[in-house]
Amino acid sequence: MSSILVLDDRRADRELLAILLRRAGYDVSLAPTGETALAAARSDPPDLVITDILMPVMNGYEFVRRLRAHPETGSVPVVFYTANYLEREVKRLAAACGVSHFIAKPSDVDTILATIGEVIGAPRSVLRPLPGGEFDREQLRLLNDKLVEKVAELEALGAERRKLVGQLINAHEQERKRIAEDLHDDSVQAVVALRMRLETLAARVGDPGLARELAGLEEHAAAAVDRLRGLLFEIQPVELDTSGVAVALRTSLERASAEDGLDFELVDRTSRPHGQAVRSLLYRVGREALANVRNHAGASRVEVRLEDDGEGFALEVRDDGRGFDPEQGLRVRPGHLGLPAMRERVEITGGRLELESRPGSGTALRVWLPDVEAP
Repeated sequence: MSSILVLDDRRADRELLAILLRRAGYDVSLAPTGETALAAARSDPPDLVITDILMPVMNGYEFVRRLRAHPETGSVPVVFYTANYLEREVKRLAAACGVSHFIAKPSDVDTILATIGEVIGAPRSVLRPLPGGEFDREQLRLLNDKLVEKVAELEALGAERRKLVGQLINAHEQERKRIAEDLHDDSVQAVVALRMRLETLAARVGDPGLARELAGLEEHAAAAVDRLRGLLFEIQPVELDTSGVAVALRTSLERASAEDGLDFELVDRTSRPHGQAVRSLLYRVGREALANVRNHAGASRVEVRLEDDGEGFALEVRDDGRGFDPEQGLRVRPGHLGLPAMRERVEITGGRLELESRPGSGTALRVWLPDVEAP
């Protein structure tokens, strides 16, 4: 029975391979690291080693180089089993290690067994590895190329994620717009009609007491209309689409000033229009920050600034309120998801959120968003 040593830092991969090989009649031992594999091979040299390439601490190339350097294991054949093999990148270095066979992850059982049978059946020869310095240079070049490739892949994934986030935000805004239109066309109009009917009835009845009751009901209906219109503004402010973030936030600030006596200053230094996704997210974060100022800060003044640095847009909301411990404010607590939710929404687009505050010294919330847009 031929013996096979499997080296792979991923437990699931090495155990799956072990199951397949044992069912085929091979004696299989497993190693999670290069060091443990070298110790096992030197203690009881196997008929074949199957190893991954990209592993922490000791990668597959370095493992094979050390395996070849030991007289008792220098002729042990090796197969690379990897999802990261590209022939143009590794052919020379693999050949220098005496490795000519590869099994791709994943592969079917027949391919795996055929490759192993071919390697075990071939005649052995003692292989000399590349000199240490040359080997290290080749390995460094190869790993650098792989790193550059992975960075490019991550950048592409980041761009795709930002694209999808932009599409998601746009879809969310479209749904808000639909709900707002439904409320306006149905609920608001129905309550307005009820109010007008109550007003007409109050003018017609001869009983003063009944007229007063009807007038009271008409006032309640009028208040309901105002609340519904306020809800419409919260869901989808008309100014956000027609005039932009600054105008929509100014409307919110004017309402806060009228209702709470909050003094405010708004400075808009943006030089170009925001795309829909950025416009929506900036406004939503700004509104949430203003709601926190009104509900929790005990502030008398708030300053809002919008800026454009050419690569993205920044929003700052600063108040002179009581302040708080930022670490506490950014922790998720039952019923208090405002700041953590804001940070999550910002960071998922590739942006950042910074919070500056301490008890008794007010709060400054700064947000920067990349120019995320969906095509």
